[in-house]
Formats: sequence, structure tokens, C-alpha cells
Amino acid sequence: MGRDNPDELPRWLKRPRPVEIFQRSLFPITLKDALVRLGISEDDLSRWNSKGLVSFDGSLDFNLNEYDDPLIFELTFVRDVVRSGLSDSQIKNILEHLPKPFAFNPDRIAYSFKYGWVETVPAVSTEDIIEEHLDSCLEEMDTEELQELQERISELLDLAKNDSNGGI
Repeated sequence: MGRDNPDELPRWLKRPRPVEIFQRSLFPITLKDALVRLGISEDDLSRWNSKGLVSFDGSLDFNLNEYDDPLIFELTFVRDVVRSGLSDSQIKNILEHLPKPFAFNPDRIAYSFKYGWVETVPAVSTEDIIEEHLDSCLEEMDTEELQELQERISELLDLAKNDSNGGI
């Protein structure tokens, strides 16, 4: 039995990349307000910066987008990892495989013991799933199932024709 390749991810996962672009907010908040809202002290931020966990030290107060600013993501991600209960060496070990800055959407990133750090991929549409699997599904159907499907498709096409002709 061969080993699973951790570089091959299921299609609903991808390797995380830091968020770089976001839309400016009409209602920005200051860094100090963001720290309060996130439950992060200025000492925490300074310590995390000295360890290379965050890309800024908080010496300057500037404005951030409250909801999708990469710096908010970075603060939230680092806060959650640091407060996870892992030791400093464990944190260092799992973070060394991530690109910096650690500005990952905290709602999408997770650590998998099989794959390492992963990010969820938004679900594909129903149409995409059907298109991807339609041929193989049809090939597996027997004649009776195919005829039932053909009849159903004919009914729907007739309904669509009537609708496009003004219901006549």
C-alpha cells in the first residue's frame, strides 16, 4: 500500500496564500481599537513582532478595515495559534511551512495532520458539479433509466417552449 502524498490535496482544499488585497472600508478603525476588539494587548503585539510572528509592532497607530483587512487577519490568525495551548517550539514548527505575512482569512485556514496547513476552497456551483460528472453518470445508467431521463427532459423542454411562446 502506497503512502498518501500530502502535496495532493482534495479539490475542496488548497495551500494557503496570504491575503494581500482588500476593499477599503467607509468605516475604518484604528489599530488600537482593533487590538481591543481582538483582545490583544500592545505587549502581545510587540512580543509577537519580536518573534517574527506579525509584520508590524504597533509603534504607529493607523487605520484598518474592521472586517477584511489583511492586518486584522494576521492578528487574528497569530492570536489564535499562540493561544492554542501549543508550546513555542510546536508553534514555530507548524508556522515555518507557511508563507509570511500570516495574513490568512481565519475563517478558511486550518491545520490538517495529514496535509499540514490548508485553506478551504469555496463550493462549486451545482451546474459545475453536474457538468463534471454528467457523462460518467449517464454511462452507468441502464436503458430504462436513460429513457425515463429522456422523457423528463422532453417534458421540461416542452414547458420551456410554452413559456417562451407566451404560454400558448
